[in-house]
Amino acid sequence: MNPTTQKILEQVSRLYPIDRAELIGHIIESFDTEPDESISKAWVNEAERRLAEYKDGTMAVISEEEVFRSIANEGSNKCL
Repeated sequence: MNPTTQKILEQVSRLYPIDRAELIGHIIESFDTEPDESISKAWVNEAERRLAEYKDGTMAVISEEEVFRSIANEGSNKCL
C-alpha cells in the first residue's frame, strides 16, 4: 500500500462505523462510471417475469414464517 493510501486508511479507521459504511458506498459507486442500460433492462424484464408468474400462480412461493424458520435452522446447524 502506498503511503498516501496508508494515511487515508488510518484516518478512515478513526471514523464512526456509520460514516465508514457511507464512505464504502461512495467508493463502490465510484467504480460504476456509467449505468449499463442492458443490465437495467434485464432487471426490469426479470422483475416483470417474476411478477407475472406470481400473479399467474405458476411461481413457487413460501411464507415469511417458512423463510425465517429456514434461516434459523441454517444458523443453528453451523459449527462455530
